[in-house]
Amino acid sequence: MVLASLTLPPELNELRIASTAGGGTALTTTEAFIGLPLFADWIHLDPRNFATGVVAEIHRNPWLVCLRTQDGLLRAPLDISEEMQDGDATIQAMGAFDTLANSDFLLIGSHLPFRGVQVDIGTDVNAVANALTVAYWDLGSGVGTWTSLSATDGTASGGASLAIDGAVTWTVPGESRWKPTALKDVYPTESAAWRKNYFYDYPLYWTRWVWSVALSAAVDLLQLLAIERSAVGAEIISGRTVEMYIRKHGLGGLGNISALMNAGTGNLIVNVGTLGSGRFRD
Repeated sequence: MVLASLTLPPELNELRIASTAGGGTALTTTEAFIGLPLFADWIHLDPRNFATGVVAEIHRNPWLVCLRTQDGLLRAPLDISEEMQDGDATIQAMGAFDTLANSDFLLIGSHLPFRGVQVDIGTDVNAVANALTVAYWDLGSGVGTWTSLSATDGTASGGASLAIDGAVTWTVPGESRWKPTALKDVYPTESAAWRKNYFYDYPLYWTRWVWSVALSAAVDLLQLLAIERSAVGAEIISGRTVEMYIRKHGLGGLGNISALMNAGTGNLIVNVGTLGSGRFRD
């Protein structure tokens, strides 16, 4: 009998688990998302405990730039990218977030096209009946415009968006329409006041999130995690570990790992480490 062995790169500094402690994140045929601590350089995936299923499907989902504005970008937007993707329990308060007509919206972009965002909500949820519209910066006509993605809002319950955890998903537009664009080209006048920010002239695939009615007075966002553009991921079998170096933090990096079973149930242990003298950001 040959036993699988775990070989760690000798230059690893800090190690910690990113998945659920005590055996790994539970997997079913519904995709599960695992946030990663900031500044991870190395990742180790260990699928185990399969029942009925043959393989686990793994997805590497890109880092999101998440910006919040409540003044129509008159001033620099609030960058909530790290808070929404650091894998901890700290929330972003969204209470009374208003409508586009009142200058409130989210901008969410990535260096790669993405087909949705997994939204996890904290203790306080939205109870006000409203609708979410997600649009993308459409260059199909040669002149950019915000075009609805006709997104499916998995956070809606009882007519209220952001009422439950869920995935907001859409069909990825064609390459001739959704292209990387710098915010300076989308908001040339508004962005003039905050052009020193890193996201001002970095081309990304941008989406804009607006709600039809202002949210409840207290609403907490816990995580915003990208869903990669392809529904087809890599497959690994139980007991066959995978380890890799990653570029985790910031633009061009990895935002999260997600996984699901082809059938039945299983678990996925995800360990992460830092290289050299690096350390995780707490």
